[in-house]
Amino acid sequence: MKRLLEEYGSSHYQQHSTHSTIKRFAETSFAAVVSSFSPFKRQRSQSGGAVSIYFLCNEGSVTHYYHFLFGALMPLIEYHLSSKFSAFSIMTDIGPMKSILCEMPFNIVKICGPSEELNSQNRKAHDDKSAYATLQLEATDVKLPAYDSFAQNLFEDSYVPKMSSRSRKQALSFLANNIPLYIASIAPVKIILIERKTDSYYQEVKDPNRSDIYSTNGSQRRCIGNHSMLVTALASRFGRDFENISLERTSIFYQYQIFHSATVVVAQHGAALANAFFMREKTNIIEISPNECRDRYHFRNLATECKLGYSVVYQEEEHGNIDIPLVLQHVERCISSKLEVS
Repeated sequence: MKRLLEEYGSSHYQQHSTHSTIKRFAETSFAAVVSSFSPFKRQRSQSGGAVSIYFLCNEGSVTHYYHFLFGALMPLIEYHLSSKFSAFSIMTDIGPMKSILCEMPFNIVKICGPSEELNSQNRKAHDDKSAYATLQLEATDVKLPAYDSFAQNLFEDSYVPKMSSRSRKQALSFLANNIPLYIASIAPVKIILIERKTDSYYQEVKDPNRSDIYSTNGSQRRCIGNHSMLVTALASRFGRDFENISLERTSIFYQYQIFHSATVVVAQHGAALANAFFMREKTNIIEISPNECRDRYHFRNLATECKLGYSVVYQEEEHGNIDIPLVLQHVERCISSKLEVS
């Protein structure tokens, strides 16, 4: 596991904000991160044989954050809390999300990558689906349920697995109880704007079996054309209550902390809004939705499931400008509505 942490985790703590506490967070040594996980040390000494874990998802790929969060991390936390097994071999490639698993107080003895051959047909687990058409699992292997079920057709389908309210509370408590102190001490920010950037992983991994959609991410897909003007307007209006943040390759505990303490999160349609799962009831998300995303109700449904306030500001093109006064109006309404819990 130490090797996995060194290989996948050290680049995970890059931050993209000028906020002073976040800068200090970025400067913390990786050795301090590893040493903070005492549950991992205890668990490792008690572990027996590792169980092979396979991740699925209902759409997309677990190499992307939204599908990883609901198709891999939440199901694995749920399984970890209820299982007799204490050591895991991860048999599905999860791309750049490996570093997130390495943060967890799990005893992970192996994480497969896109070059791993997993069965007699020499099929590769380069994403969540393509390896499983003919894959024969052993009796002791575990294929976890997928909870990325917030697309409208999946959300309304009673046969699609949904994470129970009890499991969600347990998973959130698990994250809260394992936050390193240096992250827990980050000052809360009331209003968050998410700036989409890119992760080089998706350009570097070239696999002819992968769909083109798995080779792009973040601002390559969509962004706010006048983002810098929006930052200026929000900072001018809300001062220290506002922060502009990017999330690429940041700690899962940092993402939990930022979203859990926020009152209003403004973000374009995309993976960052999956973190609404971490927010407190009656807080608010404002989704910036380009034309191509207007019939994608993932985050409206997620907000409903998590009992959050939800509003949307439409954007004509996926890289176009947005109506800044309208965004400010939505944020003002969220703040004045007093929906947030104290």
